[in-house]
Amino acid sequence: GSGKTHTMLNLKAQAQDRGLIPRIGEGLFQRIAAFMSQHETRRFLVQCSFLEIYNEVIYDLLAPKRKGMGGGLEVKEQKGLGVYVKDLTETVVEDAAKLEQLIEEGMSHRAIAATKMNDASSRSHCIFTIKLHQKDTADSS
Repeated sequence: GSGKTHTMLNLKAQAQDRGLIPRIGEGLFQRIAAFMSQHETRRFLVQCSFLEIYNEVIYDLLAPKRKGMGGGLEVKEQKGLGVYVKDLTETVVEDAAKLEQLIEEGMSHRAIAATKMNDASSRSHCIFTIKLHQKDTADSS
């Protein structure tokens, strides 16, 4: 592939040609490791989610069993939290390898169909989200 999905999510290429998200994930975990080696009281939590929008319906690519059950997930808004997708799976990720595993798992559950240009084109849009939380254990606030 050479389109948006290839540019964002490609895992199969040499390091310099990999997608943006795998390279960002690798850099993120390298920076976390470097920061934690200098700041012993700092802790990090990385969580990822992966959703697909297909025919205006939202599906959780990390929980594909729901996909065949009809309707999709709901977009909600809550004061203080903002906009979110109700019941979307958020998986704790400890390293770049786990992040790449989630991308592969989610990609295997995407809806695809043939087009004139590509016999396995995705007829959907997907969003891979990485959330980074940090806490200083020396700070009681």
